[in-house]
Amino acid sequence: MLNTSNSPLQPHGEFIFENNGQMVHVPLDIGALPPGRAAEVDLSALRQQGLVPGNVSMGSLVINYDGQEAALMGRVFGIADDPTFGFYTALETSAVPKLSEAYWTVAGDANSFLTVANFGNQPDQVSIVVTYDGGTLVLPAVALQPYQSTTVNARSLAGDLPQHVTSGGFRIAGSSTRTSRLVAKEHVVSEAARTSQPFYNLIVYVQAFSVSNQYNQTVTDLNLLPGDTQTIYGMEAWSDGTIADDFNDPTSGNNSVVTLTADCCPLRPDQTVTAQGGGDTTITWTTEALTSDPQGDWRTWTAYASANVQVPTSLSVISQGTTTPPPACYVGGILLPYSFWGYIRYQVLDQRTPPQPIRSSRMYVQELIQNTYFNGIGPGSSGWWVWFDSPSYQGSSRNTDANGTFLDVPYGACGSSSATWTEEQLFRIVFNPQASGTAYVVRDHQMNGSMSGPGVGRLTNSFADINIHNP
Repeated sequence: MLNTSNSPLQPHGEFIFENNGQMVHVPLDIGALPPGRAAEVDLSALRQQGLVPGNVSMGSLVINYDGQEAALMGRVFGIADDPTFGFYTALETSAVPKLSEAYWTVAGDANSFLTVANFGNQPDQVSIVVTYDGGTLVLPAVALQPYQSTTVNARSLAGDLPQHVTSGGFRIAGSSTRTSRLVAKEHVVSEAARTSQPFYNLIVYVQAFSVSNQYNQTVTDLNLLPGDTQTIYGMEAWSDGTIADDFNDPTSGNNSVVTLTADCCPLRPDQTVTAQGGGDTTITWTTEALTSDPQGDWRTWTAYASANVQVPTSLSVISQGTTTPPPACYVGGILLPYSFWGYIRYQVLDQRTPPQPIRSSRMYVQELIQNTYFNGIGPGSSGWWVWFDSPSYQGSSRNTDANGTFLDVPYGACGSSSATWTEEQLFRIVFNPQASGTAYVVRDHQMNGSMSGPGVGRLTNSFADINIHNP
């Protein structure tokens, strides 16, 4: 070990190995390191002192010190009986959840050994994928206790790989992008060439973090109606092209607009967004994830999604005109001599200022007529809310179209003489075809009508946005 700083260091180390199913920690006597000085620790001395049994062939090294990042550098050398044939590797400054593309080859007499150690503080399930030109080979997951390691002999995989394949890479991942801490070392050994070459893998890091849907598509806006629910996920995009779900809980900027409920797992950790009331708010999702920093630093990532809940509040008139009389105006196939009928197309609007269209076909329309006076005689009333559709007229439906509009057709009167009338007309919106749940009254206006001949008359209202007449 070399102290590269301008200050003295006091490293503390352990050699950790597995023996009879138990992890054993042996302290290392390193001593103080003045600035610029190096210290050598003879690991073989641990065996000579009886601290490491003879059947132990590998273990993990952990060196801690108080000082600046990279102030201490570490290298491990192993020398065979033939001093021209040795082993060399560098100590890492960080342990990470995922690693990729550690090179392996079995060309000629070469062989490759990959060792993966769990440097986390809890047991882990480590997956290893062998990559090669044309495919991959997924190895069985390996359970590792803290500081336990496993080794893969590339030549032992020959029976599971195509015969022509002699090289490729390894991809290594722990079970959790949040808590897994892995270190991998890989050597290519050739006795003919008298070499043992270390090959270093790439740290896999998070490149982007976003709120997503179940199809792993980024979600930036949630447009909801009262009572709607939508499932969202926190999606980490890693540098090896994989994605991972985040296990943290997001927050709602306003629980009166949307609430969030966690559901973990059994397949994926998700959050259910439930619309509560009208308004706009922001869903904030924060996590800690590995960055592309060479030191393997972790940083805070934050993703946002806007949630907009539109509540039906009012109507606007977007078109109007005259239409043909309904079948009730015909007696014995003959049209009554006096009638006047019109149509009005309404757009459902939300609670915002200025009101915005609610573009949804999931709104069901009901109508109530009351306080009707026909030629001054009244009041009359339909007495209850009725579904709003007239099957004999094209375009009439009890629910809105995809743009959130509906057609009031026909509206008017017919009879054997001229007439005038007024009545109170109310519309409300429900989101359930059985009319259960909350109903939203979106218009309460007075309609005024007159007829003075066949197809001659006028329709107006108290809001002054309806004026249908002939002539």
